[in-house]
Amino acid sequence: HCERAPLCLQVCLHGIKPSQGDDWSPAARHFFSRQLRDDVPISLKVVGILNRRSENTRLIYESTAFRRANVIFVSHIQVFDGTQSSETLEARLVEQGYAVWSENSPPTATTETKVILPIMPYDLLL
Repeated sequence: HCERAPLCLQVCLHGIKPSQGDDWSPAARHFFSRQLRDDVPISLKVVGILNRRSENTRLIYESTAFRRANVIFVSHIQVFDGTQSSETLEARLVEQGYAVWSENSPPTATTETKVILPIMPYDLLL
């Protein structure tokens, strides 16, 4: 479905959080990997980038995903694999019990853009 190689991004879901604790459960991670594949297009809304750093800044990855440098905050993820409804990934995560709605999780940026990109699942910050 793509003419170019997939673009890998570090993203963090905005508007939901794990239903139990601060980390995604193994079952939720498995759900992500089944849904976000590199062989189907994915539509998402880019909420913004918090924690911008210059290109020469050393990136520290020991912190929580949303506190990491240059992470792109996204929402309204839709997977176009021909079998799913128009329901967003976030809604399905909540429906399955893996997540709960949370307006301020993580804190939001102000700009929004909608893009369609193939996203490699192992590059998601879960």
